[in-house]
Amino acid sequence: MPDRLISQRTSTGLLLALTAVVAVAEEFVAAEKGSQSYHLFADRHGFLRIPNFGDVVSNVLLV
Repeated sequence: MPDRLISQRTSTGLLLALTAVVAVAEEFVAAEKGSQSYHLFADRHGFLRIPNFGDVVSNVLLV
C-alpha cells in the first residue's frame, strides 16, 4: 500500500475544521432578499370545486 501524504485522522480533522469554518462564516453573511413575486407563480384557479386545479391535476401521475 502506498504511503499517504496525510493520515486519515488528519484528513478527518481538516474536514471537520473546514466544515466548522464554513458554518460560522455562513452566520455572518447576510441572506439575499428574494422578490415576493416569485411566490405568485402557482395556479390559483379552481375548477370542478378543486382549488389550484392545474397544480393538483399535473401531479396526479406522481401518486
